[in-house]
Amino acid sequence: MALVFWPRPPRARYKLGYASSPCVWRSVPLRVPLRLRPAKEAASAPPAAAPEPVAVPERPINVVWILLDACRADHLSCYGYARPTSPNIAALAARGVLFERNYAQAPNTLLSVPSYMTGRYNPVFYQDARHLGIWFLREPPAGEKLISTILKENGYATAMFSASPWYSAESRLGKSFDEFHLLNYGGELPEGPFAERNAHLFDWMEAHAQEKFFVYVHSLDTHEPRYHNNTKTTWLDPAFPRDRDGELRRWKNGAFSAADQQHIVDLYDGGVAYADSGVGDILAALARLGIAEKTLVIVSADHGEILGQDGETVGHPQTSSAADVLLTPLIIAGPGLPAGRRVAAQTENVDIVPSLMDLLAIKTDATFDGVSLRPAMAATSPLVIHEFAYARAARFLIDADLDRIQIFDGVKFDVYAYDQAGIDFLRLPQRPPVIAYAMPDAVGHRREITPDPALAARASRIDAEDLKPAWDAYVALPRITPPYFETSTGGSLDPSVVVNTLDPKDNRWTRHRSPYLFRISESDLLVADPSQEDPPELILGVNIPNGEYRVSAFTVSLPSDGEPRGVSFKFKKYPAESEYREFGLPAPEPGESVDGWFELGVYSVTAGNFVYCLDTGKPEDITVLGALRFAQVGADAAPLDEEALREEQERLEALGYGKSKK
Repeated sequence: MALVFWPRPPRARYKLGYASSPCVWRSVPLRVPLRLRPAKEAASAPPAAAPEPVAVPERPINVVWILLDACRADHLSCYGYARPTSPNIAALAARGVLFERNYAQAPNTLLSVPSYMTGRYNPVFYQDARHLGIWFLREPPAGEKLISTILKENGYATAMFSASPWYSAESRLGKSFDEFHLLNYGGELPEGPFAERNAHLFDWMEAHAQEKFFVYVHSLDTHEPRYHNNTKTTWLDPAFPRDRDGELRRWKNGAFSAADQQHIVDLYDGGVAYADSGVGDILAALARLGIAEKTLVIVSADHGEILGQDGETVGHPQTSSAADVLLTPLIIAGPGLPAGRRVAAQTENVDIVPSLMDLLAIKTDATFDGVSLRPAMAATSPLVIHEFAYARAARFLIDADLDRIQIFDGVKFDVYAYDQAGIDFLRLPQRPPVIAYAMPDAVGHRREITPDPALAARASRIDAEDLKPAWDAYVALPRITPPYFETSTGGSLDPSVVVNTLDPKDNRWTRHRSPYLFRISESDLLVADPSQEDPPELILGVNIPNGEYRVSAFTVSLPSDGEPRGVSFKFKKYPAESEYREFGLPAPEPGESVDGWFELGVYSVTAGNFVYCLDTGKPEDITVLGALRFAQVGADAAPLDEEALREEQERLEALGYGKSKK
């Protein structure tokens, strides 16, 4: 018997547990130095001509920041792409400044957004607490502020319009704005221009046209999947098979034929073209309202996208460090800026916020790892802005020690994480501590090289003296206990009975990561098959803050030998309870999967540990235990809106997160 997964099983959620509570955030200032070496230490920095002045308008000006999620710079017309995918963005670049080699600080949204919104390399996380669990939640240090907070403190009306399900009105990012609104996005929406589908954005700008305002627009129209209502058909081959077209629109990985690869590019370019029309709608609205001349407009991306160039990958894996996911557009246009200026020096997304502070003449007590790009906008000769561009990637836990990326001119160093202790069950591939790649380091054309010894020594010294201490400072930040959180199943106090390889007859438990479950805590499963083995009961423990909690457990059905089976487990709190209680779900219909949360009880934690016993359930069932959910008991723990959480989960799954890509 083998445990296998059906491809992308439909899921039926069972509402079996309690409703927990939304996250309420607080902030305690802590001084943590996170600065890296400035570019002035670069020995090869060429002399620069004296900068021309970049004017700062005397009147208050607005800021409209348009973020195109998963947008590659090299698929925009103004970056030299052969197809006319983006005439509106090109027109914006023609009246502003385009940065030719701009790098995101991460290949995925959750790492990248906090970085560019704070101008810092190692910011805390700002998404909803329920997405990633308690161990990702930390107090922001002194000096770390979101751009929305800074501008609110300086009298700006602020609003966030976002299609990304990672950030809701209850997220730390969403709460930092005066108003938060969802952008329309998805396959069920009617056809129509961006301005019609997202009319509230334009209504808000009109209502605040006489004020100084900051609008952040997080668009997903350049992101998978490719819906018909936001993917222009300009470059699609009408003879391409319809069934295969439907598969390739859904972020499905290879193997890809040459025709598949071309179709993936054609679909992506259609998404870029639709997103460009949305940018055009926003620019037209500013002109119609008579405020275009007093508005700074930024177009950028949180990361890029891999488009099947390796024959098998579509998307932006959080493990990737290739230029396809890190080289992103950055265009800034508005009053006082030179028209048609192109900056060839390496820049970073963390430079955007300090540049805004400079251009808006705003003083703040926030500190940044990025630098103002205003001098580079004015310089008539090249400037060295950064000695190297810096980014991070994650092999799994994005709050664990991250892989660090240093991009020098011509050479990129991937420095792999210092410590992956505690997640050995993932069986991560072993790699050398440092790999050097020739630039441009593109998927399908990657080339490992032996770098110049002096440069390699320089990169190693920067890593040891700057990057590692900066990471250690982040790790030292105190964690936050939200009103609710999820954890994985925890560590066994008898590790000899838990293995990493599925063997239903070894009389041991298996720790398994499901590729079909989105939540990290849910997807870390403990599995046993009592029909063929008799593993001993497990004593498990998780470290959590002291308090009184309502505890629930997650389980999900797994097919066995291709046949659906029910799922059950036995639980008791250790040492408080002497008798096991059994929980379970019936077998699903063929081709389906079911999952659910079971309320286990209310328990007090006094020693920083929640210890419990787990045993197998019914012999005819598979025994599976996933996440534990803890909700603080008390007046401040308001009920969580389970329907809203389910809708959010569905939005994430609609984007391809948490589904198999086989």
